[in-house]
Amino acid sequence: MKELIQNKKLDLEQVYKYLFLFIPISVIIGNLILNINIIIIDLIFIYLFFKQKIKFNNLFIFFLILFTFIILVNNFITLDNFLTAKASLGLLKYIIFFSALMYFFEKFENKKLFFKYILFTVLFVSTDVLIQYIFGYDIFGISPSQSHGQRLSGPFGDELIAGAYLSKLLFLGLIYMFYIKLNNLFIFSYILFLLIIILLTQERSAFIISLLSSFLFFLFFKTKFKFKILLFLFASIILIFLISVDKNLKNKYLKLTILQLGFSQELHMRDTMAGHKIETFWDSRYGAHFLTAHEIFKDNKYFGSGLKTFRIICGDPKYKNIKSAYVDKRCNTHPHNIYLEILSEGGLILFLIFVFTIIFIIFINLKDIFKKRFEDLNLINICIVVTLFFPIQTTGSFFSTFNGVFYWIGLAVLFNNSNISFFSFLSQNQNDKNINC
Repeated sequence: MKELIQNKKLDLEQVYKYLFLFIPISVIIGNLILNINIIIIDLIFIYLFFKQKIKFNNLFIFFLILFTFIILVNNFITLDNFLTAKASLGLLKYIIFFSALMYFFEKFENKKLFFKYILFTVLFVSTDVLIQYIFGYDIFGISPSQSHGQRLSGPFGDELIAGAYLSKLLFLGLIYMFYIKLNNLFIFSYILFLLIIILLTQERSAFIISLLSSFLFFLFFKTKFKFKILLFLFASIILIFLISVDKNLKNKYLKLTILQLGFSQELHMRDTMAGHKIETFWDSRYGAHFLTAHEIFKDNKYFGSGLKTFRIICGDPKYKNIKSAYVDKRCNTHPHNIYLEILSEGGLILFLIFVFTIIFIIFINLKDIFKKRFEDLNLINICIVVTLFFPIQTTGSFFSTFNGVFYWIGLAVLFNNSNISFFSFLSQNQNDKNINC
């Protein structure tokens, strides 16, 4: 009987492990499978929490109490109880998932296996996108979307999110390459390959932010200066060549960008609209979203308008006064920037907690980098922060399923790589955290 119980416990732990490894694949399959996967992980963690008497440290308990208070107030004053309650349950789901992932990472072997699966999944998606670009369809028979040029989606089908997926997981996959100690040529080839694929997807925000974070990595990575120069020139030639010879890429990355930044006198002809003359970025639809979110924050400074309420408040006639030529298209499900989303819907207090968390992680890692005693993980952490949390970019919603999972995985990885644990016990695998990649 005792052996049977032990076998059941082992099976449960195995299921727990494989559910985590299934996360990058479940993101590809769709939100329904991803949500089911996360909910099962949460339930198993809750069971383990009480069964194994897992204890959080005082800092994390304080954070949970403060966060709970803010969310309760946000639910009390919201302009739409249903939407905010739904978003709050989603946050609860992700906080438990974040805690479960932090606990999962306490064992180095779990962490190593997790990043291995991410690397293989990233390589699969990028290869599938490349096949779609070359042959006109991917391995599943999916053709590129013809909206706004030839848009590549790979295994995501109608969802044009392959570039976002690859950009958010680029440096997580790189961690495994450091664990198995691949040489620099493999590392840089991997980064360049993914940059090319993200470029081909025509997702500008994903490409620009990946390019920026990759540049920082090349700049500070410990290798010969001559090698960096050669690599930079080689990468620049390839990327410029692709944009020059591909008409769709040129239109997306050059003409449309110049237009939206206000350096062109052409009219912006999107969404069957005409006559929207672009003078500055604020005259684009993203600019209209940003300005509207700022106005909503000014009306709901401390606790926000309520999570996920941007989509209904943005239509209020009083926001017609924003200085944007796209004022009549200011509404969307979210303002396309996580900082403005949290500021307008969650208020200043939640925003400050969020920003302080990001600054704290940056400070810890930059301290080691500037002291020139940093490990490779410090540099990867900075690149992950730039990729996920760089403030000047258009983003998906922080409270959505697809985007949310990347932010919470990213935070768990950042804290773990920085040797920060939220558990009151000393991990048996603590020495694993000090392994230099």
